[in-house]
Amino acid sequence: MHAKTAMNRFQIKGIMFDPARLVERHEFYLSILPQLAKWGYNTILWHFSDDEGFALRLDSHPELASPYAMSKVQTRRFIQAAADVGIDVIPELESLGHSLAITGLPQYRHLFDGDPFDHNAICPSHPDTLPLIRTLIEEVAGLFPSQYFHTGLDEVDLRGCKRCALRARKRPQSYLLSEHARAIHSSVTACGKRMMMWADPVEKHPQLLRELPRDILLLHWHYAAVPAERIIPSVDAGFEIVCVPKMCGGILQPDVDAMRNVNEMTALAQQLCNRGCLGAIACWWEPARNLRDTYPLAAAYTAHLFARGMVRRHLSFTRSFAKEYFGLQNADAADALWRLHELVLTREEAKYLFPNDLGQIHEAIHASCTKDYNRLLQDAHQCYDLLESGRRKVKAHKCEYDAYLLSARIIVTARTNALQLSRAAQYYRRAALLHEHKAPREEILGRLQEASTVVAGMSSSMTELARAASKEWDRTRYSRDAKKDASSPRIRQRGDRMLLPELLRCSRFLRNLCRDFRAAMVIYRRGGPFPGGI
Repeated sequence: MHAKTAMNRFQIKGIMFDPARLVERHEFYLSILPQLAKWGYNTILWHFSDDEGFALRLDSHPELASPYAMSKVQTRRFIQAAADVGIDVIPELESLGHSLAITGLPQYRHLFDGDPFDHNAICPSHPDTLPLIRTLIEEVAGLFPSQYFHTGLDEVDLRGCKRCALRARKRPQSYLLSEHARAIHSSVTACGKRMMMWADPVEKHPQLLRELPRDILLLHWHYAAVPAERIIPSVDAGFEIVCVPKMCGGILQPDVDAMRNVNEMTALAQQLCNRGCLGAIACWWEPARNLRDTYPLAAAYTAHLFARGMVRRHLSFTRSFAKEYFGLQNADAADALWRLHELVLTREEAKYLFPNDLGQIHEAIHASCTKDYNRLLQDAHQCYDLLESGRRKVKAHKCEYDAYLLSARIIVTARTNALQLSRAAQYYRRAALLHEHKAPREEILGRLQEASTVVAGMSSSMTELARAASKEWDRTRYSRDAKKDASSPRIRQRGDRMLLPELLRCSRFLRNLCRDFRAAMVIYRRGGPFPGGI
């Protein structure tokens, strides 16, 4: 089958939003709809509940709503606006795992099972659980006209629950999942909806494919390699499926790894489209990780794959995108936009390149000595310069272009930090050697002052960068949202995946390091001990 024909047979060409983890400004969700439709999306998976939040205000349980949650009136407006441009909005209510937004409240704490900082669940064996979930399903189903209802059911480990162990009575681990999924299925179908669920339970427990109702639509997600051997058994068993890649990056912005994952998942969906694969939905997880407006190229690229198949010439695609979306006909700037997606920091790199303790400083210094480090920094500088030079020729979506430019600036600053720290450490080591050989104190202080000046320059740059990123947050998101600086109790362990808090922590750390080092130099000048290290 020709690729284009296969892609056009996709019933679902979707994108998943994650307002549970972070509610964007409500007007953003409305404003993005025409562009999504223009790119070719026809489905939004609305992931409104998770451990970190519940982004919908329900009449039956208003206590679940997190800050900035959408009212039912606002949600109806969003659903209708999507329908007006041909986009179906599918709700996702977590009905087993990822349910701390419910069980984290005092009145539902008795239903909790698991680890609050890892996989957890609302206990499927407690008599209060199903009545609560059933009430939520009924109200949500009545709000969303979509024929589909996503029930979550992913990443669950019930082995630590004594109540579940007693109920299972040495049956297979899949027993409780099977029983709960079938109970949820009954509630969903009673509302006239078709149930969706994440497919990792059936990949882990293949016997579920013999036990679950065949009309459940299974969403197979894989965000790195795409193991067809774990997905194909579902279609062999008679289930319809949707393939689910990631569109988001680990930190800062989408990256080429995400685009590669979309490529591979789409290729598999194409192979299975005549065997029960209804299409694909790309996930935009944990939006607080990234600068929000660095999504357009990845979103356009993903939609193109869903509609037309593999992109064989990435630079040609990016140049066409830049011309259409930004009105930018500068080929060098367009090429730099793609290169930016190749240069994105990993989460691990962001930690030590924006250090907030002495151990991370040593990691950064070590990284600066590795092969190709200087080349990566030069490429980042060149990327930034080309994007900056192209900015004056941008005719549309200037705010989104500036977000990419800020992303490039962040990458340049991060990689420069390591070299600056290495330079400061060299000055310090020279001072320590002079001190060891009892050189004149003023000569030693000269080297210490050079180290202090380098750190002070870094501190100033990081303060400016954190301020720019904070301003970008305030422009695109709710400025008083406690998730901005990871102070929200609903962040859990995900605070270390967020860009802005990393910048803020690094800025504070360098400012304090500079202050303390200078104070130690004053004491040394007066005859005190040699200052502690950098």
